[in-house]
Amino acid sequence: MHTLLRLTALTAFALTSSVAFAQARLQVIHNAADPGAAVVDVYVNGGILLDDFAFRAATPYIDVASDTDLEIAVAPGTSASADDAIYTETFNLPAGSTTQLIANGVLDPSMFEANPDGASTAFQLLVGANAQESENGEDRTGVRVVHGATDAPTVDIRSNKDVNVDGVIRVNDASYGAITDYVRTETERYIAYVTAADGTPVAAFDADLSEAGETTLTVLASGFLSPDNDMDGPAFGLLAVDAEGNASLLPAAPARLQVIHNAADPGAAVVDVYVNGDIFLDDFAFRAATPYVFVPSGTDLEVAVAPGTSASAEDAIFTETFNLPSGSTTQLIANGVLAPSMFEANPDGESTAFQLLVGADAQAAGRGGKTSVRVVHGATDAPTVDVRSGGAILVDDAAYTAITGYLRLPAASYTLDITTAEGGAVASFTADLSGAPGAAVTVLASGFLSPENDMNGEAFGLLAVFGDGTSALLPAATTLTARAETERMDRATPMSAENPFATALAAPVLALDAPFPNPAVGSATVPFSLAEAGDVRLAVVDALGREVALLAEGTRQAGAHRAALPSGTLAPGTYVVLLQANGDRFARPLTVVR
Repeated sequence: MHTLLRLTALTAFALTSSVAFAQARLQVIHNAADPGAAVVDVYVNGGILLDDFAFRAATPYIDVASDTDLEIAVAPGTSASADDAIYTETFNLPAGSTTQLIANGVLDPSMFEANPDGASTAFQLLVGANAQESENGEDRTGVRVVHGATDAPTVDIRSNKDVNVDGVIRVNDASYGAITDYVRTETERYIAYVTAADGTPVAAFDADLSEAGETTLTVLASGFLSPDNDMDGPAFGLLAVDAEGNASLLPAAPARLQVIHNAADPGAAVVDVYVNGDIFLDDFAFRAATPYVFVPSGTDLEVAVAPGTSASAEDAIFTETFNLPSGSTTQLIANGVLAPSMFEANPDGESTAFQLLVGADAQAAGRGGKTSVRVVHGATDAPTVDVRSGGAILVDDAAYTAITGYLRLPAASYTLDITTAEGGAVASFTADLSGAPGAAVTVLASGFLSPENDMNGEAFGLLAVFGDGTSALLPAATTLTARAETERMDRATPMSAENPFATALAAPVLALDAPFPNPAVGSATVPFSLAEAGDVRLAVVDALGREVALLAEGTRQAGAHRAALPSGTLAPGTYVVLLQANGDRFARPLTVVR
């Protein structure tokens, strides 16, 4: 029956019902994915209500008789009468109620994949009580969710409207057959992520509510996750149904992408990046990063990297094609050198040719108030390394190009010691994450251990990149050997409040002692000592590695020294005092309070 005739039949049924009875409001949705029920007829008390009602179709809300039994029979689309029904159930709807009846399930469960949680998947009419036809709120849309995918597990649904946020849980632990209450949402574009209760991704969708207005939507998990195990039925999707009966599948979500330039070759210090022939990043510099951005998913993206002076993608020095899954979050990290023969070989024999490393399963934000940290080994001339903090191994045996999973760390300050797999010291850095709860940080080994053997490229460091594209080198911490010596001296000659320079006075070695007092209220004194005369630079840097105060600079004689941090120099916060002397670098944390 054509749409016009079907609506006429609905109107006739409504008029007939309203003659003798008070009214209820009813919407019917066909969400039963069984191919054997792809088209059905629906009868009420023996009279035809819906003829040739197709899967993923819906009626508008209509008036029906209330406070009386309504025997609803679902029959094949070829039926002659309600006697041909494959399913029958009686409902009695209260006067003034608004209800949805949702056809769901399969006719013969033994022919289909079982529900992972053991729920019955037999054909049924789910009852969506307390339905709403409109949302009474300015610029708000009411959304309820129905879990109607027979082979899908219990799920959560997260959504966000910010590309750099992983989203908040809108639906929690919805099992098959669940119908949620309405969630009032702003009329904006959202990305909806469906995950299993254990966090495993299921699918992601683009939910653009910017034109929805003050209405309500029912969003149904629809179809099969594994059509090949389910009689080749329709594939899984999210079906959005409005109060007027308009039904459509939400499109697949775009992918999220962050690009990081970590290729230390001076010949690639500035590059242009093209995607499918169009400029994506112009004059993209070494150690720069983009924020996460939305890009098309499920389609080939030809990424071309060209010199910063390029005129088009035809000038590319490197080209590779990527196809990013719907809803995925990925990092592409430019790394390596253009002519490996001109640079020091990797100690482990790894290829150092220019490439785009793929950081799959990236996170744009941390969760639960902690900081998510992943590590990328991107230093071509560095060996396999461990990353330690406080003696504990955070990353074990990371070879060049390794990209780790995420560590969930409390938001605090850490000293990161980079060592060879055998335990030899490489470098140490201070990573102050105390101001980054809920952030996601990628820490990249960046630059060359031996710049003089690598075309005088940038020296080795740890580059911290955040989800919003902010990037900064971590400040160097005291070297492992010097810190061990300082700790040995601290144990042998403890500082006292009366003489805070006791350690430095007792043994004039190259060392930077803790600022005093710390935390500092106003002014502070920084003691340091030199084993021999030399040039000194003593500065204070902030959490992003920016120098904010210079305490001493120039030639100093061997022996103990001290420098003053004048009152009011720094705003309250966490800093690092950095000493550079005779080719070595040392660091001490400093906290300023009011």
